[in-house]
This record gives sequence, structure tokens and C-alpha cells, in this order.
Amino acid sequence: MTVERGRRAAAIENMKWLIRQGWLAIVLALGAPMLWAGDYEDADKAYADGRREQALNTFLTLAAQGDARAQFALAGMYERGKGVARDTTQALDWYHKSAEQGHGPAELRLAQAFDERASNKKDKAQARHWFGLAALHGMPAAVRRLETYAEHGDVEGQLQLGRMYYHGRGVSRSDNDAYAWFHRAAEQNAEEAIFAIGRMYERGRGRAQSWNEAVAAYQRASALGYLPATYNLARLYRLGQGIGANADMARVLYERAAEAGSLPAQLSLAMLYEAGVNWPQDLSRAVQWYRQALAQGSGEAALNLGYLYAVGRGVQKDPVEAYALFSVAATRDQGLAAANLAELGSALSNAQKAEADKRARGYDAPRAHSAMLAP
Repeated sequence: MTVERGRRAAAIENMKWLIRQGWLAIVLALGAPMLWAGDYEDADKAYADGRREQALNTFLTLAAQGDARAQFALAGMYERGKGVARDTTQALDWYHKSAEQGHGPAELRLAQAFDERASNKKDKAQARHWFGLAALHGMPAAVRRLETYAEHGDVEGQLQLGRMYYHGRGVSRSDNDAYAWFHRAAEQNAEEAIFAIGRMYERGRGRAQSWNEAVAAYQRASALGYLPATYNLARLYRLGQGIGANADMARVLYERAAEAGSLPAQLSLAMLYEAGVNWPQDLSRAVQWYRQALAQGSGEAALNLGYLYAVGRGVQKDPVEAYALFSVAATRDQGLAAANLAELGSALSNAQKAEADKRARGYDAPRAHSAMLAP
């Protein structure tokens, strides 16, 4: 049987988008006309030409259908009292709906609105929150406001600016600026910032490449309990980079991170124990760590564990279990799983496939990624 193996995958997930569902059924049930993207431009032109009632009606319909631009435009009409009676409550409501969909101008205006009336901690926190999101979406005024927060010691602002400059998100990429903001946050003992500095030294970004500086930063962040730093430190001990190779220390650190829930550490241990290359081979421990990673939603763990069951390596051969695991891997963005399912499925009966599908549903879990945290 030629069942293919997976390789370590990396993926970064920084933002969470709100998706509105069910509006199509609601609009149809109410008998309202369906409008499309071109209608927004027509309404925008109508507003500019002074045909505000026409613009208002179109914006209202589009906004009800979830169009973030129309919601923002409608908020502006209510805020300024143009074509509709001025209503700041309605304006804020529509700004909020648009901002929740990640519309940068709405995020900025909502932040400014909270900032203008920041009479209590809750309003100030809301302003800070929306300025941060608007900055991520490249709104220059929001970036400047975030820099003001950061200049006054806001460690989360310093971290966000470091990430933005590192990845070139919302601003032009600048390793020097990224390092400068991470350094300021690290001075306040922000563990993610200390870890980020280690990554920058390891990769030679913003500073000359230095294994010694990378190790020192990882050691400091790990001592503060930051799991990605513990994982990276384990990796450097295993490879002997920047520090003397020490397999025992690498194992201790990998296991410390894995037992605390680090998915990359769990996958690393599983693969190291399975391969047994410059590492003691222990298939039972490999299976144990694959199962831990699988429980966190790892598609890579499902793929590799499926292979072990398909060939009977470290576990009793079980094609039904293998098929179930490959099915799980396929739903978790593991491309090789489809070929494995086709190869294995040709030898299974319909009853066996039904049993495999039942088992696969039992593995339902949130998706997880093996990548370390940014940067």
C-alpha cells in the first residue's frame, strides 16, 4: 500500500472575521428587493448629486443585507443629519455593525466617537480596541493614535505595532521599527515581545543574526512561562544551535511545553519518537503525542496517525481507523489525505466506510495549527 505521509505545516491566524449568515432568507421572506455591489456605487453617486432620499433608501436596503460600506454610509447620514433626521444613537449602531465586519473607516470613526466621549474606563477601552483594529486595516489616523498609546507605555500597543511592522500589515514593513517596538515592550517584561526579539535575532531581521542573542531571549521568555519560547529553546538544544547540543535538555523542554498544551511541541515529540533519528525511537510515545495533538484539532496529527494505523506501525493495523483519521485530516486542510482515502477506500466495504465515518465524527474538534505564534 502506498500511503503518503505529511510534513510539518505552518499557518498564521492573526484576525477573526465576523460572518453574517441567514440574511438572504430574511430578505426574501420580507419581500425586499435584492441589491448588489453596483447599487452601492449608484447610491453613493446619488448622495453626492444631492439625491439623498434615493441614496437613503438604497443604503438602508443594502445595510439590512449586511453591506458594510452601506452601513458606514448610513451611519454618516445619521451622524450628520443629511437626508435623514440627525440621530447619534442610530449612527453609532450602524458604525458598530459596519466595524464588526472589519470595515476600516467604520472602525476608525467608532474609535473616534468613543474617544470623544471617553468619560469612563469602558469608553476608553472601547476607543483603544477600535483604534487597534482600524490600525491593522491601514487607517493612518488610527496608526498615529496607536503610536500615541504606545509612546505613553501601552504595552499592548507596543506589541501590536511590533507585529504590524514585522509583517507589513497596516503599515509598510520595517524590521527596524518592529524591533524598536518589541524592545520597548520587552523592557516591560512582555513575554511575547522578548520571544519576538529572539526570533528576529535567529532570523537576522532588524539585527545581525545571532544565535547567542536568540538563545538568551528564548531563555528569558521561557522563564516567564511563554510556551513558544520553551519550544524554540528545545529545538536549539536539539540542533546545537547557539548552545551546546543536549538531547536530554531538549526532551525536558519539549515535554514541558507539550504537557502545557503546546501543539508544535506535541507534534515534534511525536515525529521525533516515531522517526528515531538522533532521538530514541519509541512508537508508543509517538502515538501518545499524536493523540494529544489530534485532540487539539491538528490535521497533521490525524494524517500521520492514520498512516500508522494503515500500515500497523506502533499500533495494531486497523484500516477502518486509518480511514477515519484520513477523513479527519481531509477536513483539516491536509492535501495528502484525499489520495490516502482513495487508496485505502478501494479495499473497504460500504459497512466499513460507514463505521469509519462514525469514528471520524467522534474526532470532531476545533482546527489547530502547528505554527508558532507571530512573528
